[in-house]
Amino acid sequence: SIIELAQWAIFDVVKNHLTPTDQIQFANEIQMNYNAYKKVNSDYETSLAWDFQSDQFILTPSRHAYWRAIHDQMSLREIKIQNPALSELGTRGMYVEGPSCSGKSAHIIEAMRQKGYIKITLDTVETPEVKEAIDNHQCYYHIGRTKPEKLIALLTKAFHQGAIIVLDEFNSVSYEAIYNTFLMGRDLAGNKAQQPGFYCWTTGNPPTYTGRKVLSLAAKNRFTEIKLESYPLHDLKNIIKFMGFSAEDATMHAEKFFKDRLSSKIPLNERALFKYLKRLLRQQYNTESSQVLTTGQNGYKLKRKAPAASFFVKEPKISLAQSNSVAPFSFQKQL
Repeated sequence: SIIELAQWAIFDVVKNHLTPTDQIQFANEIQMNYNAYKKVNSDYETSLAWDFQSDQFILTPSRHAYWRAIHDQMSLREIKIQNPALSELGTRGMYVEGPSCSGKSAHIIEAMRQKGYIKITLDTVETPEVKEAIDNHQCYYHIGRTKPEKLIALLTKAFHQGAIIVLDEFNSVSYEAIYNTFLMGRDLAGNKAQQPGFYCWTTGNPPTYTGRKVLSLAAKNRFTEIKLESYPLHDLKNIIKFMGFSAEDATMHAEKFFKDRLSSKIPLNERALFKYLKRLLRQQYNTESSQVLTTGQNGYKLKRKAPAASFFVKEPKISLAQSNSVAPFSFQKQL
């Protein structure tokens, strides 16, 4: 029934923040048939592999709902590709808003990687492997802020290939009119797509960030919208441990970061923390850390230059002869 489906939807959102015992209690409070839900949902949950991790990525509990939403959108896209008559229904994109370094694009790209998608550009040579990926609608373009003419070329090509676009910092540029046309199922010349499957993943920071805009109502109507928060403490501990730190050091760094963020007058995000930890690993393990660092921690782009900010990381000098347990990072205002 509709009521039962609504109960399941509410439970899906809330359950990731509850212990197993509290999940059952919450299900009872909203009068949901918990056993029926588990029976229908078990196969799907297994296919999503909640607790997986690779050498490049770790999925944390606070991102389970987001991970599921990504897979849901990918499944709907596949259904539309197989049934062209449905291609005009629903949205052709998702907008994900969240603070810097909250895994917005990383989860999308990892989900596509697991399904065999490959990244291409306007200059990609069409090898047999690339041609097969394009024909099977399993390729994507990943772009940031770019010039309007290049953006139009990318969108037009992806639109007619039935490919996927991943665009970062969507609400920091004013190309909404361009996107709206493609998201309504037409290119700028008014033509329908030559192949089905076009989909646009877009990400952005909250409008409280400098230079970020609130999406218009028209844009919101053409996207499925999701908002992410910063990682909670237990997730951050797991991520730092995954990077190669001991459980003790991971706890120390995570708790110090949360304490500094609460007391700081300057907005702090995880990017500065991960940049510091990357340096720390280099100092601790010297060349042994290179394999850990180059794989990319949980999809975080640690190689990217940190954005201009009013603070910098004060990095302590660490001798390899010192204890393995090192002091946590600290922030210092830039003069």
